[in-house]
Amino acid sequence: MNNWVTAEASAEAVAATENEEAMSLFDSGMAAFQAGRFSQSLENFDSAVRLMPDDPVLHEMRALALFAQGKFQQAAAVLNSLLAVAPGMDWTTLVSLYGNLDDYIAQLRALEAHVGANPNDAAAAFVLAYHYLVMGHNEDAIERLRTVVRLQPRDQTAARLLTALEGPPEIPPTTTASTLDAPETDLVGRWRSVAADAEIDLTVDEDSQFIWRATSSGKPPVELRGDLTTTSDLLILDTVEHGAMIGEVMSAGPDRFQFLVAGAPPGDSGLSFERLR
Repeated sequence: MNNWVTAEASAEAVAATENEEAMSLFDSGMAAFQAGRFSQSLENFDSAVRLMPDDPVLHEMRALALFAQGKFQQAAAVLNSLLAVAPGMDWTTLVSLYGNLDDYIAQLRALEAHVGANPNDAAAAFVLAYHYLVMGHNEDAIERLRTVVRLQPRDQTAARLLTALEGPPEIPPTTTASTLDAPETDLVGRWRSVAADAEIDLTVDEDSQFIWRATSSGKPPVELRGDLTTTSDLLILDTVEHGAMIGEVMSAGPDRFQFLVAGAPPGDSGLSFERLR
């Protein structure tokens, strides 16, 4: 037993040291980024990600550093994986990262010029759609996402973003009730959905507060918290920082329900949640 405790304590100490080193690298990367030293910032973020591969903020900053250097293919790969499980940053956050906003404008114009000259570059179009979404230019984002979906019809992340932008469901008045229609499902408790490449744990308390934690192979885990509300056929998971995740919901008895996220491609059966005992 003593050896086991010692080994466990040693592992925790190593993890704490790595986290501390990763945060130091992240801080150095942020300082370099704001100073316009984008190549140096990318080196710092790369090193930090190797120590903390599950941190979504590190991955999004790495994507931004790649974009700043015109490395659109690599930026698209990072963003696509990230946006598959989490929302991106907002405009206020993005502009605060730049020491000189003219740098961002120049980088955005370079990306726009590249997309204009290379209309079949799906990766660059995806990165541009991401930046239009951050800026709130949804119509421009829709145009670029249509290009991505046309060129890459198997890109489910782009397809879901496009469907959500073009046709979000009309949300009827909601209540804070935590039950679904018959057959009745009381959502208070702990739930899990296991798919081919992801595991999602959902916890709902008596005050309709939820914690949603998604873990996917090869991707950083994502944790969302906020208010849960339901209607007869919709489940709304509302967060302060990242907005609402909305989807159709169908009860399958007291210990099971089906959740289909808005914007899912045709034929998607959604997520099957079962109660954890």
